[in-house]
Amino acid sequence: MTGERFGPPQYVDVGGNTVARESLLQIGPEQLIDIVERLDHDGSGVAHIPRVISPTTLGRLQHEANNGIIWRKVDGAFVNERGVRIEQRFDAFALKLLEGDQRFMDISPTTRKFIGDIQDLIRGLAFLYPSLEPWTADEIAFHLYHSGDGGLSMHKDNSRHPGLIATLSLRGIAKFDYKTVDGKANWVTTAPGGLVLMRATGLLGNEDLRPEHAVTTIYTPQRVSMTIRANTRPDEPIPRAEYDNWSKS
Repeated sequence: MTGERFGPPQYVDVGGNTVARESLLQIGPEQLIDIVERLDHDGSGVAHIPRVISPTTLGRLQHEANNGIIWRKVDGAFVNERGVRIEQRFDAFALKLLEGDQRFMDISPTTRKFIGDIQDLIRGLAFLYPSLEPWTADEIAFHLYHSGDGGLSMHKDNSRHPGLIATLSLRGIAKFDYKTVDGKANWVTTAPGGLVLMRATGLLGNEDLRPEHAVTTIYTPQRVSMTIRANTRPDEPIPRAEYDNWSKS
């Protein structure tokens, strides 16, 4: 599982010269510094980069989502392994990227390239965070939130998702609430084209520095997001999670 299906490597040969391939991501040096500061030990664990893609790329991603997604209702509550009650009311569409039926990815070239560019971005931070060097996108999850439905309450992402978790806002405006490891409440407003990078398991060693986070306040009638994760146990099902193109037989 090396992620080759997400397009060419970060560098390609052009006329005998090795050059960086063009990325869909629009992230400048100052933004990269801000990302690192927010992800480091003294940072909040959440980096928000508004307008990380062009309007054209955003439109193509929206079009592919509209054409290929079959929404599945997620509605209920459960108590997780840490004894935290989690409420979840939204629609979902989740795919394994290296196994299962890949018809959605086959008809979604911009989505496929965006995933590859996120993988390149995250692996490119390995000079600071060595655990990111093998980071491979294993799954993608689309969420459709409806204003007033409750959304997704405060939680930590599963510990099997290592390094960093990337979430792109596709449609609508929402409040992304999170808590720093010392319990301080914070939030960012997410809008279409904005990217959230969130600290995950093992980024800074064995210490659990995953931020708790929630999406419960939707300012527009709907909000659609796309989340990309790696997985340290990709062949095992995740309790209370479902993929729309794969199941463990």
